[in-house]
Amino acid sequence: MESQADKIVRSLWAQPAAGGAHVVATVLSNPGHLAEWKEEVKRIVERCMLIRELLRERLRLLGTPGCWDHLTQQAGLYCFTGLNGEQLDFLSKKRHVYLFASGCLNVSAINGRNLDYIAESIHLAATTSF
Repeated sequence: MESQADKIVRSLWAQPAAGGAHVVATVLSNPGHLAEWKEEVKRIVERCMLIRELLRERLRLLGTPGCWDHLTQQAGLYCFTGLNGEQLDFLSKKRHVYLFASGCLNVSAINGRNLDYIAESIHLAATTSF
């Protein structure tokens, strides 16, 4: 019974959802939808770039040790912070700021309400002796 359930689950995970493929096909085949989608992607990219710039500037103003230029030299929804394991543990356990074990931060999760808190938390992680 377990092996049958395992086969079913694996087949569901291995095959892309038909509904999602239909949505993509609909968007990409309609010039109006495609233009709207491209504008939305452009807004997302611009927002992530702005968040990266604001975070770098906040860290600079706080006097956070090190150079944080790499935040704006990277691209995408995630950025590598360069923080070590102890600093990441501090962020998650003491400040409830969660990064990947690799030190990657989800830029798209940062907004005007949590930007200062995240910058202050990174500053504390970088300046606290462990």
